Amino acid sequence: MGLPVEILYGEKTFSAVRRSVQEWKEAWPQARVRELAGVGHLPIVEGTKEVAKVKDEALKFWDEIAKTSPRAKQVVQIFKDYNEMMAKAGYPYRQNAKA
Repeated sequence: MGLPVEILYGEKTFSAVRRSVQEWKEAWPQARVRELAGVGHLPIVEGTKEVAKVKDEALKFWDEIAKTSPRAKQVVQIFKDYNEMMAKAGYPYRQNAKA
């Protein structure tokens, strides 16, 4: 499946993680790789603004997918409802990242 994939990792994360990025890129050739400057092993905590930007881009993508069919619209809505519920649940279930 050629769906978009974002690989995010922190510049200061473990060397094993940095080395594995190429393997993930081989598994998903369509992936876009983003190294987050100054971020360590917890990008969702240490790179909140950058992660929020990627999330916002993904939401736009899924809105476009939802327009393709009634079934797609239902599936996307299920994911949106789940994400909303998890955002309300807050930490430790979700970091409430806002750009």
